[in-house]
Amino acid sequence: MLAYKKTSIFFWLCCWVILSVLYNLLMTAQSSEKESFSNKLNFDSQMHDITLTQFDETGAIKNFITAATMTHFEKQDRMLIDNPVIVMHKPNKQAWTIRAKTGKSINNMERIDLSDDVYIKQPSGPNNTETIIETQALTVYPEKDFAETKAYIVITQPDVKMQSTGMIADFKTKKFTLLKNARGQYAG
Repeated sequence: MLAYKKTSIFFWLCCWVILSVLYNLLMTAQSSEKESFSNKLNFDSQMHDITLTQFDETGAIKNFITAATMTHFEKQDRMLIDNPVIVMHKPNKQAWTIRAKTGKSINNMERIDLSDDVYIKQPSGPNNTETIIETQALTVYPEKDFAETKAYIVITQPDVKMQSTGMIADFKTKKFTLLKNARGQYAG
């Protein structure tokens, strides 16, 4: 009978600990959800179905940016971007298209931090082969035609697949510097 009481007390004690942990996790999640929602309410402007076109000195299209939603926060000088698409045009080359699920712009689109399924593509053209880059995080500097990441990346071209942790990309010269653990496969 004593063993039964000890087992019963141990069982109820474990149940209480588990319920306490679950309650604390739920309260923490609700608190951060409320904080996130509250931060979204402190914006000064919000735009939907955005199209932004940047031109160079000659009047040619340099960058073309679209997004489902952009929410601007004046105090932090940043924008949250849903489903951003950046198209960087290059003379005599196919444009680079960069897509992601989310983004954050700092200093009036000078720097854009992209995250969640970042997909970069330059289709093949007369002066270049198709290039696809995939990662989970990428910082893009549209005015400089430059991007960088410390995240894992995969670069795919016809007959070539390269992988690395981290990359620096110069879209003007199509020079990619792979930072760590670079490896590749050639099937030609």
